[in-house]
Amino acid sequence: MLLKRLTQAAIAMLTLVTAAVVGVSPAQAASPFSATYTHSGGAVAVVVRGDYSWSNRSVSFANVEIYVRVDECAKARFEGWNVQTGSLLDADEWEVCNYNSTAQYFPIAPPGLNGSCCYGGVGRFIVKAIDVTHGGGTGSSTYLR
Repeated sequence: MLLKRLTQAAIAMLTLVTAAVVGVSPAQAASPFSATYTHSGGAVAVVVRGDYSWSNRSVSFANVEIYVRVDECAKARFEGWNVQTGSLLDADEWEVCNYNSTAQYFPIAPPGLNGSCCYGGVGRFIVKAIDVTHGGGTGSSTYLR
């Protein structure tokens, strides 16, 4: 019985050490994110929101949507940065125009930000809400691992 417990403890320790050496970390639970751009008069122009989770050296997204006002266009931009080098590792951008009669949220499906190319990977991501119709005004939020 004691030998079995010692063996289980050794396997668990070996798994943790291997994960630390290889740089693998388990996926974390999803957390919400959002970025908003507001016109100078106070009206909300663009909102990008959803959920994110870190895994290994990358970040993935779920339930992402962008709020766009009537007869306007907006962009959602996602940037993945390496915090050790300060370099941009991956980016993705989605543009949506709303030709409906009411302002609304539209679902988008960004593929995530891949940082597997580099030591440390994506340690920070920035989400931007961009007002395309009125000259590209931008609201942004930054999230750190």
